[in-house]
Amino acid sequence: MALKLLQSFVSSVPILWCLPILLLLDQASHKTALASTRLGRNETDRLALLSIKAHITHDPMLITSSWNDSRHFCQWKGVLCGQRHLRVTGLNLESYNLAGFISPSIGNLSFLRIVYLTNNSFQGGIPREMGRLFRLRVLDLSINLLEGQIPENLSHCNNLRILSLDENKFIGNLPKELGSLSQLVTLTIQSNNLTRAIPDSFGNLSSLQNFMAGGNVLEGNIPGSLGSLKGLRILELGENKLSGLYIHDNSFGGVLPNSIANFSTQLQHLIVGNNKISGSIPPEIGNLVSLNNLDLVYNQMTGSIPTSIGRLHKLQSVAFAGNKLSGEIPSSIGNLTLLNMLGIEENNLQGNIPSTLGNCQGLLLLQLYGNNISGSIPREVIGLSSLSISLDLSRNSLSGPLPQEMGNLRNLGLLDLSHNKLSGEIPSSLSSCIRLQYLYLDNNSLKGVIPQFLESLRGIEELDFSYNILSGEIPKFLGSFSFLTKLDLSFNDLEGEIPAGKVFQNASAISVLGNNKLCGGITALELPSCPDDKPRKKKMPHGLALLIPIVCGVLSIVLTSSILIICWLRKMRKQPSVASSSMDSWRIISYNKLLKATNEFSSTNLIGTGSFGSVYKGILNPSDQKAIAVKVFHQERRGATKSFMEECKALKNIRHRNIVKIITACASVDFQDNDFKALVYEYMENGNLEHWLHPILSQPARLLQQHNISELSKSQISAVSTKGTIGYVAPGNPHVCQSATLPQDKFKHEVLPQLKYPTFAHSIGR
Repeated sequence: MALKLLQSFVSSVPILWCLPILLLLDQASHKTALASTRLGRNETDRLALLSIKAHITHDPMLITSSWNDSRHFCQWKGVLCGQRHLRVTGLNLESYNLAGFISPSIGNLSFLRIVYLTNNSFQGGIPREMGRLFRLRVLDLSINLLEGQIPENLSHCNNLRILSLDENKFIGNLPKELGSLSQLVTLTIQSNNLTRAIPDSFGNLSSLQNFMAGGNVLEGNIPGSLGSLKGLRILELGENKLSGLYIHDNSFGGVLPNSIANFSTQLQHLIVGNNKISGSIPPEIGNLVSLNNLDLVYNQMTGSIPTSIGRLHKLQSVAFAGNKLSGEIPSSIGNLTLLNMLGIEENNLQGNIPSTLGNCQGLLLLQLYGNNISGSIPREVIGLSSLSISLDLSRNSLSGPLPQEMGNLRNLGLLDLSHNKLSGEIPSSLSSCIRLQYLYLDNNSLKGVIPQFLESLRGIEELDFSYNILSGEIPKFLGSFSFLTKLDLSFNDLEGEIPAGKVFQNASAISVLGNNKLCGGITALELPSCPDDKPRKKKMPHGLALLIPIVCGVLSIVLTSSILIICWLRKMRKQPSVASSSMDSWRIISYNKLLKATNEFSSTNLIGTGSFGSVYKGILNPSDQKAIAVKVFHQERRGATKSFMEECKALKNIRHRNIVKIITACASVDFQDNDFKALVYEYMENGNLEHWLHPILSQPARLLQQHNISELSKSQISAVSTKGTIGYVAPGNPHVCQSATLPQDKFKHEVLPQLKYPTFAHSIGR
């Protein structure tokens, strides 16, 4: 109304006079329209704030009491607005003991850049509507009672610099989508119930400097992608169930804090090598009792190795190489009985090698080179037969002789004891190290010759004996080594001619400098020629020239005569020999094979017994089903061993076609570790001789009665004792095993009726 009155007034006056008034009216109209627009936009923020207030159920400090229409919302406590548009840009309600829920309407504060709701008692979850706040730079919801999962759409807040969600009750896994927050500088999520592994996508947080995730239930390995975070300064992951920390090959600095003990006791791998970490190894590292792999190589660590390392009984690999560690190697390291690899090379360690290292019976690699270790090499260490990859103790101050126990290194590939103060000769046991490929004993005080027994090291590729006091000639067998590509024998006291062949044909592969008594070899070695040590052919004395043919003739006559005499004596023997296996050619058979052949010495296989043993039928080779007879001596009987030896002696001396052939023998122990002795013969059919000799109304007995045994000719029978199986005397008759002198003696204890056993019956006197 007032405006209309003013316009009517202006219309009644001259135009020039009204020009200033018209300008004022135009400006007033524009400001009114702009205020109306601002009011509409600001109303959205005001309503969102009132919704936030409505979701607060407990406000002991009456912080939101000022949130009413008595003043502009930009003046409400805890609300920050931009001066240009009067839009809400910040919400700071930190530490007011507020309780309730975070209203979803917070997502309507589209200009919001900072949210501090820290140290209150807000419950529920983070509203998904927060993902719409693309201008948000700081979101701090720490120290509340928030729960549920972290919304993955927080990744839409791509301007976030700080995200603090620690000390709540969040569960589930870390959303991998958060890895897209390329401007994020600080991420803190400690003291929640987050599970599973840290996403590999977190390696894309290129601006991240602080990452704290301790006090959760995170598990698995810490992703190696975190190693690409060049700006990372603080990484706190303690009190989780992480099994591995891999941050090697970066530029991490600082020290390993004592709080490393807060890492999960489930941590299995701690890999922080190739960084710039300084300080000492904290003793608290001994609390990480599940560690399998501890790698601190090539940092700047000082101090000593803590004895608490001996508590890490599950350690399989320890790598401290390339630091500045000092002091002695703790003897407690011998408690690591599962250790496979130990590398503490290139440090400043002193003292002796602890003999307790010999307890590490599974050690495959031991590298202690490049320290100041002194004393002798413990026999317990150099005798570790498990060492198969490398034993490198070079560049120390070790002294004394090489222990003979080094022969236990049968599977070792590399042995380097160079640059020490070792003395004495090369031990003969070294010949047992047949898998050696690289052997370095240079720069010591070893003496003696290069031993011939090293010929067994046929797989050697590099051999360095330089700078010792070795003497004698270079062994010729070195010229036959097919794989030898480097041989350094320089600066010793070797002499004689350089061998020929293989490595000695390549001047770049060998070095013999400093051996002034050597000669020969290829031209490139620039050694003097060897003197012609072949004796000139001298004229043989006339007397010797006559004597040699005479001596040769006499020897020929004697040799021929001896052969003829031997042949004649063989012809004159009264008893012809038969083809028989010599005792010397027997092949010893095992107890187990005899057990199987006789069906475990079954009673059904028993064909004869005696005072000192029993005879069993058996099948030695199932494929041909050929039967054998096994004479088993009862070792518990007195005289059984003597019976066995006497029968063996007799079988060795007796040669007759009517004596059954022996196949083999067995002298072993049974499964109860009792002595076991047995003889194995060919098997003879037609049963037991005892049934043929005793009249038990059997058909064989009646047959003998009908033929009147007293009237049988000598060509039909041979007398024997009543016990035993035909053809092989029972062990109960040890006197049978006496060596016979007459043909009759060979059969004085057995009857061989021709009508049943024509093959083995023979005349006594024939």
